Amino acid sequence: MNVTSHVSIDADNPWPGLASFDEAAERFFNGRRAEISEMRRLVVHAPLTVLFGASGLGKTSLLHAGLFPLLRKEHFVPVSVRLDVRDTTVPLVDQIALALQAECRARAIDVAPAGPGESLWAYLHRTDLEFWSAQNQLLTPVFVLDQFEEVFTLGAENPSAIARLRVDLADLIENRMPTALAGALAESDRPTDHLSLDRQRYKLVLSFREDFLPAVEGWKRDIPSLLRNRLRLLPMSGEQAFEAVHTTAPHLVSEPLARDIVRFVSAAQADGTSGAEQPDALRDLPVEPALLSLVCHGLNEKRKAQRKDAFDAALLSGTGQAVIADYYEEAVRGFPRQVRRFIEEELITGRGFRKPCDLDDARSIHGVTDSQLRTLVDRRLLRIEPQRGTERIELTHDLLTGVVREHREKERGRRQRLRLAIFGVACAVLVGLVIMFGWLYLDAKAQRQLASREARAADIARQEAEAQRQAAEAQRQGAETQKKRAEDALVALPYDDDLVAA
Repeated sequence: MNVTSHVSIDADNPWPGLASFDEAAERFFNGRRAEISEMRRLVVHAPLTVLFGASGLGKTSLLHAGLFPLLRKEHFVPVSVRLDVRDTTVPLVDQIALALQAECRARAIDVAPAGPGESLWAYLHRTDLEFWSAQNQLLTPVFVLDQFEEVFTLGAENPSAIARLRVDLADLIENRMPTALAGALAESDRPTDHLSLDRQRYKLVLSFREDFLPAVEGWKRDIPSLLRNRLRLLPMSGEQAFEAVHTTAPHLVSEPLARDIVRFVSAAQADGTSGAEQPDALRDLPVEPALLSLVCHGLNEKRKAQRKDAFDAALLSGTGQAVIADYYEEAVRGFPRQVRRFIEEELITGRGFRKPCDLDDARSIHGVTDSQLRTLVDRRLLRIEPQRGTERIELTHDLLTGVVREHREKERGRRQRLRLAIFGVACAVLVGLVIMFGWLYLDAKAQRQLASREARAADIARQEAEAQRQAAEAQRQGAETQKKRAEDALVALPYDDDLVAA
């Protein structure tokens, strides 16, 4: 399916909502000048840079729309890598190598290809390896592993591959020869003059959510330099947020209204109400960039729908988490329940982390159509990213996971209540049937008992009638016997003529 995952950002649509700013949107990405400058300094002066911060602070936007353009000007090649940590077919470090090849092709970079079976470490340490731009400039690759926390969330399903990745990254970061390569060279007695062992002509950046800092620190035994060169991204100050609103689109938002929007967002994220007490100084207001972008995007959509040339106070409404909840409700409005269930059951883990789903699985297993996916991408709820020959669907931002999880729990509760209701009805019906059949059984039993008594009474009556008949027959036979005896007695008397004559 041919669906773009990046939001089209222009002067009329300068905020991407929960989507991130890409490199092409550099001029619309404002409010993070100090952080961009610091990231550039860290990357230039060390092999590894770590960027971490809470969800919703715009780490991806900072990298793509802030850092990447600066690095390109200084002859670095940013190579953005989103590891598919559930892949069990090849070592995960090979995905970094493939991303490097793809970037070189896309930028027309002149570089020798990797040899068959050549590891990324060996390739990057070739003595004669050089990356030349189309403008004949010598380049240095910078591997940027964004959303690295997925190594600890989704990667839990693939522990052996993660353990291998840990060693491979340690070799790259600490610039030490991999054990397998050292063993192979020792066995073949091959010289190492084709390898530049003491040079590190590449850099790495790891970016992850702050709550995974302890998990990352657990890798320090293998990677001692892991957290020496790092930047913790904090919420924007009110002044930075004002710059992100007004400087980004002065033709749409006046200075006073931009300040009102900043205060509104700061209050909304604090306790979910726009009436919270706020500091007088704008600089003292902490602001989440993702929520700020979402509110500005929502206000801009209302502005366009009402055909207004610029923002006004009437557009400003809604509150923090309600803005996100409304955003989600609006995005899934009109979709059948199975689409919502796909989003809520398949695109976040049980604990509420984002989880990508293969596009083909969404179609064939979960029954989501291409048309529905296009609409969800257009509404900026989902994005579709190509990954190593396939496409993956995921939520556009971590800020959505709380709302999606809440809806999932409500839906599960609704289904549970429905199951309990059905079970209750079934039990009631069963009890009714038991009572009915019990009554029918008792009634039938009573009828049988009555019929049995009547049968016994009839039998007794028949027996009495038979006894009476037998008695009558005996009486008749007795009478006949007496009669016969009388007749026999008369016959037995002597014949006396005189008596007869008399």
